[in-house]
Amino acid sequence: MGAIIGVPGKVRLEVNLVPVPQSVAIARVFVRHQLISLRYADRIEDASQIVSELVTNAVRATASASPGALGRIRLFLGPHHGRPLLEVWDSSPEPPVPREPDFRSESGRGLNIVRSLAIDFGWYETEGGKTVWALLR
Repeated sequence: MGAIIGVPGKVRLEVNLVPVPQSVAIARVFVRHQLISLRYADRIEDASQIVSELVTNAVRATASASPGALGRIRLFLGPHHGRPLLEVWDSSPEPPVPREPDFRSESGRGLNIVRSLAIDFGWYETEGGKTVWALLR
């Protein structure tokens, strides 16, 4: 499922996901198991919530970026200065935009949840899309 890539001595795990709603659950399982293996088991609850929000957004963004085409999403996890860093790549060039919370709506609170659970989060453009990241507490 995951692969170790990147700089020697640095662990960076990766999983490729299909942009379908079921990928959110797969991402949570991946993150749970990898956090245990990286000795960050105490961060599982926050990480599960964060990755759920980021992958849900990536599924929606990928569907709107290439309607009718089956794109892909990439989830990365690794340590960054002693803390777990989650990164989610998707093929949409559209930046994530936090919205004012509307508690009557079924969507629109995801990035606010990420903001409240992570030390920091942001995004950057990459070739063919963007990467949204969150650094865990």
